[in-house]
Amino acid sequence: MAKSKLEYIWLDGNHPTQSLRGKTKVLADFSGSLEDCPMWAFDGSSTQQAPGGSSDCLLKPVAIFPDPGRLNAFLVMSEVLNADGTAHESNGRATIEDDDNDFWFGFEQEYFLWDPDTDLPLGFPAGGFPGPQGPYYCSVGAANSFGREIVEEHPADGGETGERRLELLVLGGIGVIWDPGGDPEGLLVRYVREQGGIADPREIADRYRSASLGHVSTAQFWSSIGVQGEADQLDRAYLERVQMRRDVLPFLDRMKERGLPVACLTNAVLPWSVLLRERLGLDELMAHWVVSGEVGARKPSQAMFEALRRMSGVPFRNMLLIDSEPPMLEAARSMGMSTVLMRGAALIPEGFPHPVIGGFAELFRSSSAVASAEDSSEGGPSGEGESPGG
Repeated sequence: MAKSKLEYIWLDGNHPTQSLRGKTKVLADFSGSLEDCPMWAFDGSSTQQAPGGSSDCLLKPVAIFPDPGRLNAFLVMSEVLNADGTAHESNGRATIEDDDNDFWFGFEQEYFLWDPDTDLPLGFPAGGFPGPQGPYYCSVGAANSFGREIVEEHPADGGETGERRLELLVLGGIGVIWDPGGDPEGLLVRYVREQGGIADPREIADRYRSASLGHVSTAQFWSSIGVQGEADQLDRAYLERVQMRRDVLPFLDRMKERGLPVACLTNAVLPWSVLLRERLGLDELMAHWVVSGEVGARKPSQAMFEALRRMSGVPFRNMLLIDSEPPMLEAARSMGMSTVLMRGAALIPEGFPHPVIGGFAELFRSSSAVASAEDSSEGGPSGEGESPGG
């Protein structure tokens, strides 16, 4: 069961300038949407937002963003309400009405980290005591927060530990499913030039990137690079040139017989990906498709991996990624995935840290490739693959 860390962030009651406060909630199988962020409570007496005798304050989530600094984590921007649901006096946002007057009860676990060297709670000065608890409660910053690295590891241990077993094969697009050469400097550039469009491959690549993030439609894409015609016809004519590797379908058939799900993680224009899958019958053979044009991020972004984990329900430790781009393998390994490089035309440097195969037939010819991939997964991304439909 995958777990996510939700960092609730709000403004306290300090004067004349408010300070940030943060508090982490751990949820299982969190969807990543604002609608699934629960209301939460905190002790307002330690944040100058309530007296000690009646200190309950509420946190209402109003926006959510992926946490760029942590795995399986989100930043939940919250506003402060009084215990009765009305806007707190320190809350600069408009009051939000809430007609739900039912009682909600919950349990919150608090604990201290003990320093064996000083025989005091972690962060206590040797031979003395810290100041009043105010700045340390739900604290932000190294001056007020101690042992954060331990806290970060603690909830993660509950979600990503245990026996490793292969539950999901993850394939890249270009060079793995699709024949190499289908990047903007290859098939796409050639097609655009044949249609009388712009000739600069860098400009084509830039416009393609926007389309692969879902920022523009395919009609806008073709128009922006000077290709005239109906977008649907242009899409299909271009995609007719994109071919799969010969060993993909036999491999997928074999995985289906084994009952091993296969997913694709790809930088692609979403409508192109859908057309290719329909034309080649891939949806019947592959369980999940994570497409940059749908996610709004490009691999090796963490958002792509998180979308795959949420979609599949499989922990990273039980995934095996086969990709032709070393930066993708490095990003996957950093999250605990097993990794294998699908060899292309580029030379493999000496000491390359990932197992290498030249085709799918080599993957399960013996158990050594998978075992080696799992052993090497203990291991930042820096590059991004460009692909016509993968």
